[in-house]
Amino acid sequence: MAERFAALPDVDRAARSAVCGSTMLDQLALVDRAAVRKRYGIGDDQAVVVFMSLKMAVPEPWRRLVWGRRPRLARAAHALVSGHARLLPEILRTNGYRDLAAAARGLCDRAGGALVVKSRRKNDDPRFLRRLADEFVFDETVYPYTSMELLAIADLCIHFQSGAVLEAAFAGVPSLSVVVPQDHLHGYPTFGDVFGTRPGSLQAFPGVVWSVDHTTAAARLRGASLADFRMNPEARRRYVREYVGFDDTRSSVRVLETIERAAR
Repeated sequence: MAERFAALPDVDRAARSAVCGSTMLDQLALVDRAAVRKRYGIGDDQAVVVFMSLKMAVPEPWRRLVWGRRPRLARAAHALVSGHARLLPEILRTNGYRDLAAAARGLCDRAGGALVVKSRRKNDDPRFLRRLADEFVFDETVYPYTSMELLAIADLCIHFQSGAVLEAAFAGVPSLSVVVPQDHLHGYPTFGDVFGTRPGSLQAFPGVVWSVDHTTAAARLRGASLADFRMNPEARRRYVREYVGFDDTRSSVRVLETIERAAR
């Protein structure tokens, strides 16, 4: 989703907001939160952290070589033979993805909460994600929209500069946007708007979404509490107006009305 947003022409921001006010978000109004909690075995009052796993199936070597699922030595060897020796120190030092997931697990444990990893089969997730999660959910459907179901019961969303930032804000859920290499997207004209870290931007809007580099993300979560990522209602109102457009779950109605007017 974030990639598609970045690929849009550099046009008026309101027009882009209208595009991103996806009718899929309207499904939030239909979510039975109690039923979702029951389905995943999550207590009625239990805190929930939704962890959107990192997409590996992109032309960005760093992801597969540094944070990929293969054994460390295999990734190091591949880095050498594929001309990415510069990544060796990071590969050999630690697995930052595992450290981040473990820190998220610790955050949930301190809150007595559940860690729900939302993925897709093409993400090629490392095994430790499944081990650390209370629930591991594959998202392959658009109705009901799995992301909106999960965010409807979430207290925090952790993602990797994903379009989930818009879904989370729409649902009133604060999020942590982990900055990872995005070299494969640098050519898009709106790259800075979508993946930039300037305060007040899409992925870095204090009170709604906090941007943190992948090298320090695990440390940010260690010792943190959910209260450290509290949604600010006024900041959310400004964010929705700036980047989503609407949050009344009536975008699909407006689209239908526009089509009907055009048809007449």
